[in-house]
Amino acid sequence: MQLSQWFHYQLQTSTKGFLWAAEQIPQERQFLQPKPDKWSVARLAYHLVCYDQLIGCTDPL
Repeated sequence: MQLSQWFHYQLQTSTKGFLWAAEQIPQERQFLQPKPDKWSVARLAYHLVCYDQLIGCTDPL
């Protein structure tokens, strides 16, 4: 397996894990800010998508 294939597999696996975890959070809580210095689930997801696009991930969420 080439390094690029391995890296792509790792990104896919971690994305699937993140999506599973995010789906466990009730929808009404996904936009709530947990603490003043913490981010909501929606904000974390937005930033992860931006970074995935920045590094060239070809599989959209």
